[in-house]
Amino acid sequence: MLSHLLKSFVCSVLIATLAACGGSTPDTSSTKSNNAAGNSVQAMAANYVQPRTGWFWNPAEGGRGFAIERQGSQLFVAGFMYETTGESTWYVSTMNQQADGSYRGDFLRYTGGQSLLGTYKQAQPTTYATATASFDSSTTGQLSVTSSGSNATTVIALQAFPISTPTAFQPSTDQFQSGWWWNPDESGRGFFIEAQGAQAFIGSFMYQDNGLPTWYVSSAKLLAPNLISGALESYSNGQSMFGGYKAASLSPNGPGVVSFEMTSNTTGVMTLTNGNKINVQRFVFNTEPVAAETAKNLLISEVSSDYYSNGSTWFEVYNPNATTSINLADYTLRSTYLDQGSIYSTPTTFPMPSVTIPPKSYLVVSSRTVDNPVDSKQIVYVGNSAQKPFWTSSGFLELIKGGQTADVVRFGNNNASPTTASAWTGANAPALPFDKNQYGYSIVRLAASGMTDTNTGSDWSSVNFATPAGPNDVGVGVVDSDGDGIPDSAKINGKTFAGLDLYAMGARPGQRDVFMQIDSMNSNDPGIILRPEAAQKLVDTFANKVYSAGRKKIALHIDAGNLFSATINPGAFNLGGGKSVPYTPCLVMEYDKVTTSGCTNLYDVKRANLDVRRKLIFHYVIMGQSQQVDGSCGSSGLGEVNGNDFIITLGNCGFKTTAGTQVTYLINAQAATLMHEFGHNLGLSHGGNESNNYKPNYYSIMNYMYSFPGLSANPSSTQAANRFYLTNKTYAKASGLNICNIDNSPCGNSFIMDYSNGSSIDLDENNLNESLNIGRGAVAGAYADWDNSNSQTSGTFAYNIHNPDTTTSLRVLKDYNDWDNLVLPLARTFQGVNSGAVLPTMQPVKEIVRKDTMSDRPRNLVYEDPNLLPKHLDSIRRTQH
Repeated sequence: MLSHLLKSFVCSVLIATLAACGGSTPDTSSTKSNNAAGNSVQAMAANYVQPRTGWFWNPAEGGRGFAIERQGSQLFVAGFMYETTGESTWYVSTMNQQADGSYRGDFLRYTGGQSLLGTYKQAQPTTYATATASFDSSTTGQLSVTSSGSNATTVIALQAFPISTPTAFQPSTDQFQSGWWWNPDESGRGFFIEAQGAQAFIGSFMYQDNGLPTWYVSSAKLLAPNLISGALESYSNGQSMFGGYKAASLSPNGPGVVSFEMTSNTTGVMTLTNGNKINVQRFVFNTEPVAAETAKNLLISEVSSDYYSNGSTWFEVYNPNATTSINLADYTLRSTYLDQGSIYSTPTTFPMPSVTIPPKSYLVVSSRTVDNPVDSKQIVYVGNSAQKPFWTSSGFLELIKGGQTADVVRFGNNNASPTTASAWTGANAPALPFDKNQYGYSIVRLAASGMTDTNTGSDWSSVNFATPAGPNDVGVGVVDSDGDGIPDSAKINGKTFAGLDLYAMGARPGQRDVFMQIDSMNSNDPGIILRPEAAQKLVDTFANKVYSAGRKKIALHIDAGNLFSATINPGAFNLGGGKSVPYTPCLVMEYDKVTTSGCTNLYDVKRANLDVRRKLIFHYVIMGQSQQVDGSCGSSGLGEVNGNDFIITLGNCGFKTTAGTQVTYLINAQAATLMHEFGHNLGLSHGGNESNNYKPNYYSIMNYMYSFPGLSANPSSTQAANRFYLTNKTYAKASGLNICNIDNSPCGNSFIMDYSNGSSIDLDENNLNESLNIGRGAVAGAYADWDNSNSQTSGTFAYNIHNPDTTTSLRVLKDYNDWDNLVLPLARTFQGVNSGAVLPTMQPVKEIVRKDTMSDRPRNLVYEDPNLLPKHLDSIRRTQH
């Protein structure tokens, strides 16, 4: 999270984040260089929105920023950045509110003015560019800038910068007056100061001795009531207004420390780096009052498909006001419903919970599917044990306020009448898909159409990708040609999915993109703390896979939050969402509520920490300690088959970060466990398409024979059967083998983890031939000693090798093509119904459906052998003695 940036005054924290570090390399193929990753704001605001006073930036383009204050109908904006030659520079604009709700003005560049410690000189302005700012909330917007000279245009995403920690945008502890300060007798330079909580950020705008504009910034703290202090720093060689992204460099020698004492709400004293004091006051550039907004009612903005009675039937509401918040409890829901298993098309009423919906914000209202779900600022739950809102392809939803219809939608062939008869006229909205194989579809008021509200069905469009808790920014009829469950339209620079900038996170057309959020319990146990090397190994395994013709590569994008990077940085696994969650010794995945005392339920943690907009895109993972009540080492993980959630529990197992074998095995164990549990999410069992485990020819990390030991680089070699012998220690050839001395051991850097490509031949336990080795060929002298004779047996014989003992339960052991059968889309069938083209070489062996990923409830869970990990750990410890 960006709110954790102020832990120290180094390049990885606030100054570096807003003034130097961060950002990702933009796609240089674009002719508009600043349509960079992170530019996620949509079209110009149609209504007036009041931005907060403070610092704004584009998180993907750290190193430049904008100081914004609104007074009356005007904004005073200063942008700090760099010349194309590398020197720091700034531009300032007084912007006037326009009829469409935007703000417009000229950016001016001043030169020849007063330096930090110099005597007063009057600066001279020149017009640099014209600019338009628009905002879709108090903390998000965009800035469009057109050069006065070249007519070059750039569009810059704006996002309010969270200075305070651990709570972002915390009100100042002494109600500090954030905004512009200056000395009227020394015009041409000024100071922008924002305080959040006990922390502050100072920007000083002035000139070099040669008259060119320059700026200094300081991450400061409140030392006493109304007193802040911090060291000024300067940067160079960063991003210009119209140039592509460049990370700025910190100048080695800063000017020194400044302090500011606010003597009243409008006056203060600034102490400069040489100890000189100057009187400053609040800069008043507009005294006009802001026109009061005529409050509007909530809008129903999206209704999503559902099928099963225990599923999550949900709709979305939108607060269209620019400045007015709305409490949902002021409204009553009148809806078609489910009662004791029967569906009723005549609506009934439901009370709504108390939750505040900020201006220009969205909220999901879901039917109650579990006991005591926790409401949040993004999703609330309605209904009781007997009745809950529900609809099929047809339905009716009405918001009632003060006995009158506030908003209503009637879809399909429902004929219910609204409370206020005039609230709905004409034809119904489109019907919803209603089938067990069709999830993730919606009817919406499209963002691109301005959220039209004419009380008719023409306001609504049918889309095949739901966008919960965010803008309805996915259009009608979009396709998913990659077969990953993400529409192609959301992978284009400048486009979004429910407001999420997936392009900035690494999604691209022409590849299959999969997203994963990994939250970690707050612990010092090495097994719980995700290693970046493990995450990278997992990403590389997918990225390096060579596919047959027609198959596109899989790009896995991991979000571990600020675990490895203080700023949003996809290369360092920070996509802005991963969290540190409270520690408990026991972590489980249980339906409804935790029945095991002392344990935490993944689904409770998920509801509190996963952005609802991510639910149809992201797999969710928690790195926890144990699945045992006492927190002891046992099962390494637990995951849903064809689901989207899993846990990794490697705590209290004695993992160490000692250089060499210890840390190497830790990295490989984490990576292997992640890939194994992720495989379950992607539709794989321990035998590929079956639960039959320990098949030597099923050459996959999903197979316990290869899960922790990994795979041999050459499955046709004389060492190919070593994992079989290691698994079955009674075999003569197991003598002297341990997990650290097999080829490509997890104790070394050549460890291999992989899913199977299905190329092994069948091994018929009724007619075994040792010369076939493990089923993937055999070099000279290679064989598999299935009958434990310690020599190669000629001919064929019967033996149980998937569970070596006797000749009982014999079967034909089959490999499975894991890679070609991975189920990537969430809320879609295996074949990708209505989600685009089927990949040419995909093998539709069976239809697999991910049901209702909006509902936090476990699907088919695969419990791991609690003795497997301790056994391998003991093997390693024995090698150390």
